[in-house]
Amino acid sequence: MRGHFWTLKGHIGRTLKPEKLPSARHLALSIDAGAIGTVRLSARLSVPSAATSLLILAHGLGGSSQSPYLFPAVNAAHALGIATLRLNLRGADLRGEDFYHAGLTDDVRSWLAHPQLSEFSRIALLGYSLGGHLCLRCASESLDPRLVAISSLCAPLDLDQSAAAFDSARFGLYRAHVLRSLKAMYRQVANKRPVSLATTEVDRISSIRQWDEQIVAPRHGFQSAVDYYAQMSAGPKLGQIELPTLLAYAEEDPVVPPRTFHGALARCSQAVQIWKIPRGGHIGFPTGPTPHDPSPNDIVPHTGSVDVQLVHWLVQHLS
Repeated sequence: MRGHFWTLKGHIGRTLKPEKLPSARHLALSIDAGAIGTVRLSARLSVPSAATSLLILAHGLGGSSQSPYLFPAVNAAHALGIATLRLNLRGADLRGEDFYHAGLTDDVRSWLAHPQLSEFSRIALLGYSLGGHLCLRCASESLDPRLVAISSLCAPLDLDQSAAAFDSARFGLYRAHVLRSLKAMYRQVANKRPVSLATTEVDRISSIRQWDEQIVAPRHGFQSAVDYYAQMSAGPKLGQIELPTLLAYAEEDPVVPPRTFHGALARCSQAVQIWKIPRGGHIGFPTGPTPHDPSPNDIVPHTGSVDVQLVHWLVQHLS
């Protein structure tokens, strides 16, 4: 039950009292999305004076660039002179362009090629939950020579097992919150272009697996949710990672429980460090320093929140 407590406490605390952010400017990008034509992506870029390195942040399922759990890392990076780019995964800005899924690494590749990011010589990725899964997929691919390090927090590694865990009855509150955001995204798309299901049918979706089966799979060319999970899960790719990568998770995470990915951890390459955090929930942790099980080559001290520790680990590679 402690994992539920930290998950809810973290969400409520960040929502009611979000950290103030440095000034940011809007960035946009148009990509070719195949049969549906051009899709526009958006993000928020914050650049401290004389910054030459960039940290790209990816939110979780149902989130956006405005999700408050991103803010501590933005501020920690800014204080260290590192620029940040908070992505809106495809459609998360509610502009009705399209829907994202957990393996759209082409979108990240397109952002890396954005002209306004050419000034940065070193780039790192940090992803939360499903955004962390996306970042781990990126770690297994050669996206850009400037990409030097990747980190994930509370990321699922086996999409099938994590969907089954998330859809269990005791997570109804979390699931309803996430699905409410996903359905809002769908309604915006339905206002702009033909969609596969009427919004009244989408309103009846009550599980993540249903969402993936009825919305994600047909839109992105998967045969089914199971096919999507099999093709996109990051777990089988962990052995291919060559970039320095940090995979951090909470032992008591009720949303992405460790039992859903312990098998995948055994397949990690030597480039992957693992932080096992004993106290905390899903992207929700006690205030102040949160210790973790250190890797043999871990040189980050247990100071600052989990978010700050992740940023400091990435900064080792950005410096």
